[in-house]
Amino acid sequence: MHVAVTVSERPTFLAYVSRTELPLSFMLVEEGGTKPIFQREMRLSSPGVVKLELPATLKLKPSRYQWTVALVCNRKFPSKNTYVQVKFDRLPLDRGLQRRLQRQTPLQQAQTYARSGIWYEAIALAHEASTAAEGDRRTQ
Repeated sequence: MHVAVTVSERPTFLAYVSRTELPLSFMLVEEGGTKPIFQREMRLSSPGVVKLELPATLKLKPSRYQWTVALVCNRKFPSKNTYVQVKFDRLPLDRGLQRRLQRQTPLQQAQTYARSGIWYEAIALAHEASTAAEGDRRTQ
């Protein structure tokens, strides 16, 4: 099993959702925990990539976590919901890598994170650059 890595205290979670008529549930649990440390339900207006962020008051400590995103098909029988679960490790950022990142543009940072196997930051930065470019194309 592959476990993804983040160095952020507040990582960005991205998920593709193709159906919007059902509520979407997001839950974050620390490994070994019995209760979610964060939970949110939302309705979407259109299919596509959903960006989920943690509140400013919640910062993840170095540990292993699991997040789940589910389309709520059946509240009485949650096992019938369509869901995806992902495990990830929150690790501290290496000082050498931190120094390199300070001199880079966001796209260069995304590449550096990807080469270092830190996929949450790599994908979040690439997504941010992509949506910014898409917004720029719409305003032209």
